[in-house]
Amino acid sequence: MKKELCSLCQRPVAPGTESLCATCLQMEHQINYLIANHTQRIRKYLGGKFNETADQKAGEKDRRVNTYHPPSGKHTPDRRKKIRRLENANDGPKKRATDI
Repeated sequence: MKKELCSLCQRPVAPGTESLCATCLQMEHQINYLIANHTQRIRKYLGGKFNETADQKAGEKDRRVNTYHPPSGKHTPDRRKKIRRLENANDGPKKRATDI
C-alpha cells in the first residue's frame, strides 16, 4: 500500500487526516488563529514573507550600479600588467643594461 505524503513537506501523513502531516497541520491551526485574531498584522507579515521568498533577487543589492570601465591610456590596469611583465622579463626593453 502506497503511503500518502504531506502536500507541503512530503512527510508521511497519518491515516485519517487530511493531506497534511502533524507538524504542518499544527502550523495551519496557528496561522488560522492569527488570521482570525490579528488580520491586518498577519496580512502584512505573511505578505512580506511571501514576497521575500517569491522574489529573492530583490533582496540581492548590487553596490555598484554601473560597471567600472577604466579610462583608455597609459595607466589602465591592463597596461600596468603588460609593463610589469616586460620589467620582469630578462631581456625586456624596459630593463637597463645595469639591471641584468
